[in-house]
Amino acid sequence: MLHAQWTDAILYAITADTLEDKLGPHSLRVDDYNILHVMYLKERTDGGYNIYYDRRNPEGVWNGATLINEITEQVAEADFGVYGQDTLYFAYTRITPEGPQLQLSTLDGPFKTTVSIGDTLVSDFRPACQVDGEGRVHILYTSNNGSSDKLYYVNNALTEFFPIPMTFATLTTPPESSYPDFVVTDEGAVHICHRGGLGGDATQYIFNTGINIQDWAYYSVLNSPENSIKARISIGPENQIQIALTGSDGLGNPLQTKLYKRISGIPVSWEPGEEIVPENTGQIHSIFTGRSGFSIAGVEGVNSGLFTGQVIAAMNSSGSWTSESLLDDGYSFEPQIILDNIDQGYAIIRSQAGDASSSEILLWGKATTEPTTPLSSISTISLKEISVYPNPAQQDIYFNLAGEEMLEIKLSDLAGKTIDADVVFGNDGGVYKVHFKRDLLPGIYILSLHGKHSAYRARIIKL
Repeated sequence: MLHAQWTDAILYAITADTLEDKLGPHSLRVDDYNILHVMYLKERTDGGYNIYYDRRNPEGVWNGATLINEITEQVAEADFGVYGQDTLYFAYTRITPEGPQLQLSTLDGPFKTTVSIGDTLVSDFRPACQVDGEGRVHILYTSNNGSSDKLYYVNNALTEFFPIPMTFATLTTPPESSYPDFVVTDEGAVHICHRGGLGGDATQYIFNTGINIQDWAYYSVLNSPENSIKARISIGPENQIQIALTGSDGLGNPLQTKLYKRISGIPVSWEPGEEIVPENTGQIHSIFTGRSGFSIAGVEGVNSGLFTGQVIAAMNSSGSWTSESLLDDGYSFEPQIILDNIDQGYAIIRSQAGDASSSEILLWGKATTEPTTPLSSISTISLKEISVYPNPAQQDIYFNLAGEEMLEIKLSDLAGKTIDADVVFGNDGGVYKVHFKRDLLPGIYILSLHGKHSAYRARIIKL
């Protein structure tokens, strides 16, 4: 079971009024400092919605809701991304007489700027937002030119936004049933999934290999259920791409919710699907992979093809999926579940109880988080060189840091490129162990250690 991820969890009402509230595609974020960031939309009395942002520090104190759009703007949909602690990007559609128009508002501390994106002569909608490791914002959205719906992608790597159409992305009709989702690597490569294809019922996967590389690859998730209903994508350590989807092998057949891991590039291949929850019990709504490589899924409970108002958390931390019901009140929907930097779980949920014209946004998780510090923010003065043994080494190395809690262990080559390595977190009297994969080539590597109190580095010789 997942009890460790939900120890001392409580239910917190982010909103509480008679208005309708809704979530964006990624309404809950956590930064490197373990600060929670939340975005949601609240109904306006004159039509449309307002965008609100709030944050909770590790001590559990909320900053207070901040209005993002202009008070005169009516908003249809929104999403957001976070870089550092204080740089936030809000991609949203502003309602105009010509249709929804895409906007991007950037909050950099107390400063706010807003720009228009896309073609003002066509309708743009369903924006999704991600931020890469260099702080560049990436936006995926749908645009209608009067005859068809197409996926478009933009970023701010250059001085202006240049929308790029996903030429072979055929969306289902209506487009909102396509559920497009995407992730980006720290270097800026983009990975997209959506429900589409010629029949509108296959899970499509689109990606490139670097920032602004226009050689896009288009694939389907092979051996997945033939009739895709919804798909979500996540990215983990070493850029491990995973797609979670719900579908069935034909009308009347059991509903399946599975996870597929990408195991090769071009041509793309996938590991066999792993069952996230038993057949006919749930539909995927979110998938997230934490720092340690654990994946956690937010699943909406289903019975006889109908949503039951149950929130299910499913996680694979030991090679197999286990699940538990977080809320089963009949009113809880659309769970987005994330793991913080020490693998504590948090879920943001839309509660639709009683009056169908109103809804609330709830947070399920611990009342506080454990503060963490990103490795990149620790100055070279506090970066400590340590000894490891044996060195040179064949497969295993050890180091002794009694009294230190390891949060991140990374192996890289001399050029700074991260190298895939199995890391075993041992703590036998403060002795930690790192296990090299067998295909690691002989050479010199840098071991970077991010502890709770400081950062450490060691030079490794692999025989």
